[in-house]
Amino acid sequence: MPRSVAPHQRPRRPPQVKDTTPVEQMLIPQKNNPGRQVPSLIEIPPPRLVTDAPALTAPTWLPTDSGIGWLDSLGADHRRLLAARAVAARAVAALPERFQDEDRGRAEALSLGLRAGREPDLAPATTPEQRSAAIAAADERLAAANAALDSFLADAIATIEERAPEWLGGLADRRERAAVQRQEAARLLAEAEAEDAACWRLGEWIERNAGTHPRPSFRNVPAVRYVGWDTVESLRPPAPPSDDDRPQLIDPPSLPDWDADRAARATALGERQRARLGANDNTEE
Repeated sequence: MPRSVAPHQRPRRPPQVKDTTPVEQMLIPQKNNPGRQVPSLIEIPPPRLVTDAPALTAPTWLPTDSGIGWLDSLGADHRRLLAARAVAARAVAALPERFQDEDRGRAEALSLGLRAGREPDLAPATTPEQRSAAIAAADERLAAANAALDSFLADAIATIEERAPEWLGGLADRRERAAVQRQEAARLLAEAEAEDAACWRLGEWIERNAGTHPRPSFRNVPAVRYVGWDTVESLRPPAPPSDDDRPQLIDPPSLPDWDADRAARATALGERQRARLGANDNTEE
């Protein structure tokens, strides 16, 4: 049986010292295995706006035609730097494809020459040193474009933060002027609607009493044709025509005009009655 050890005879563990090194300085990704992290005392650089804030690298981040000169100028510079950065990025992405096309073309030319039994006419190949230099130059230009954009973003944000009170005050003044213009527009609209309604009522009275109204009943039926001004004055004008060409519930275009349909039915009824009376007269004779 195992021999028991008294608590006071057990070996004590050494005290653990808490490491106060920030995590950002302790862990960095391995070069050959980005998924694995190893302890390190290398200080990680601060985050970059180009990579950590996607909205800042969109061409639509800054407003256009804002009426604020500083903002419009910043927007123009921002779009110019983004275009330069895109050109540099496309150049970096195009180099490997260009070198692959070159290698593929040389391999095909050599293969065809060997099959034909002749030495192919090949252009001088790009040396590894030349390729490395071209890739390094393209990477350097892209890094410079990213650095320029990152520096611009920092300055632009600082400008926005500094001038925000001034700009907000100007916007408040513009909104006050817009409110005054809105009130004036509402007054003009009310006057125009009142004038339009008065003209419609007067025209309605003239058309009905003159017998030129488009509705047949207002032309042919004396009881509804002649109407006093006090009656027409209380009528509401019809709603103005809408730009929406879809069928409306109040006036379905697929149905016949109500007045025209009623007039046609009245005409047919009158003809039947006259025919019946004529038949009765012939029977009595």
